[in-house]
Amino acid sequence: MVTEFNTWTPTRQTLEALQEQARAEYNEPNIVAKLVCGADLLESFNVPGLWKWEDIDKILGNHGVLVCRRQGSNPDQFIFKHDLCYKHRNNIRIVYEPVNN
Repeated sequence: MVTEFNTWTPTRQTLEALQEQARAEYNEPNIVAKLVCGADLLESFNVPGLWKWEDIDKILGNHGVLVCRRQGSNPDQFIFKHDLCYKHRNNIRIVYEPVNN
């Protein structure tokens, strides 16, 4: 079954909503929703017009990112070269897999 979506919710709004829901459900104010993604998605932060600069800043600063390496991607180098990624580099964790993903 194929489903079409005519709208989408920005990632930042989704993370904020999930975080608030989890905090309320578990009565735990320190829960943080993280973005889990491939290195290719992280590198898409550099695609002009795809992401709002403010959203990238909030995602990296308030939530953090868990990045799975992808063949052909170099997330370490990207983080070093991207201003906001470098600023929030302590909130970015890279998963180094023994087998290429």
